[in-house]
This record gives sequence, structure tokens and C-alpha cells, in this order.
Amino acid sequence: MKKVNKKNILIPIEKTIAMRTNLPWQIYRFAVINIRMLKMIWKSHQTEIKD
Repeated sequence: MKKVNKKNILIPIEKTIAMRTNLPWQIYRFAVINIRMLKMIWKSHQTEIKD
């Protein structure tokens, strides 16, 4: 990211903007994040709580 000295505002580069507006990339990232969350939830439900 480029930095503007006037107010120290970060401006995304062209590649970053392209990735943010690319629908297939967004769908892929959404799926990956959801799969990771499901794995975490699955692991937490597999452990038994012992009193």
C-alpha cells in the first residue's frame, strides 16, 4: 500500500483493488474462511467436557 504523507492515509495498490472487486476471488475466500470456521467448530464439539 502506498502512504500519502498529508494525513498518513493508506491507499491500496491496483492489485489490491482488483482483488477486492473480483467476484470469483471473493467467493473463494468466503469458502475458505467458512471451511476453517467449520473445522474449528467441529473440533470444539468433538471434545468432551469432564467435570
